[in-house]
Amino acid sequence: MLNLGWSLVWTIVNLIIFYLLMKRFLVGPILGIMEKRKNLIDQELENAKTAQAKAEELKGHYEGALAGAKEESAQIIEASALASFTIRSRSFLASALAASMI
Repeated sequence: MLNLGWSLVWTIVNLIIFYLLMKRFLVGPILGIMEKRKNLIDQELENAKTAQAKAEELKGHYEGALAGAKEESAQIIEASALASFTIRSRSFLASALAASMI
């Protein structure tokens, strides 16, 4: 038959005490740290999503302003071409009038 001596009982008691101490002082704090880390990562992901949404919004505003600037530059070029044509026409008419007076 099995000899259940006091050393086996004390070994089991020591293992139970060791398990409880490890659970209290090692596993508990590690799980707490892991939970804090998880919360921090979740918060950073949320911040990143918010920043990305803001960047997309600013990109839309930028693209709108760029399109407006391109349209405005096209209008300026068209107006300057028309003004140049008008000046050349007046200059040509003035030189033709001056030539006909001679």
